[in-house]
Amino acid sequence: MTTELGTRLGRRNTLAWAMVAGAVVLAVPTARAVRSANDGPTSLGAWAVVVTMTLFFVLGPLLLARGLFRIRVFVDEAALTRTYGDRVVHRLEFSRVTRVRVRREAYFLTITLWGDDPQGRSLVFPVSKAYVSDLEPLARRLDAELVRRPDLFVDEAERRRWADVRSGGR
Repeated sequence: MTTELGTRLGRRNTLAWAMVAGAVVLAVPTARAVRSANDGPTSLGAWAVVVTMTLFFVLGPLLLARGLFRIRVFVDEAALTRTYGDRVVHRLEFSRVTRVRVRREAYFLTITLWGDDPQGRSLVFPVSKAYVSDLEPLARRLDAELVRRPDLFVDEAERRRWADVRSGGR
């Protein structure tokens, strides 16, 4: 799918749905803690536990999942763009990229780009298979950039890792 921001990288929702499922499962002990705090003698400690459980076990994962559902990443010839809902939150022009790193982090391949955004602020822009289903459009665009600027990799190990990723190696 293409828009004025370029080709949208497909979204992977597995991590977000896992957070929703975790929040639902952890809502049961949280509800029990609420009931226990209500039924027993009023205790500040019991209510502190309830508030903490609600924030960390239910609301936190739900808010993180909501954020993951709203993130979109786009690639075009000029830039890599991340949106949150309808708002552009990060835009990194390939001409302003100063470093590229390829890593397998927590079982997911991650391509990280360093550079400056249009306002001149330093930007680290990771794109991970944890929330994007296909990195191929970004990889194709980076191939073209790396032909022009092979110095974007810090060392030879990064170049070998990229070659391995591009050849289909895991």
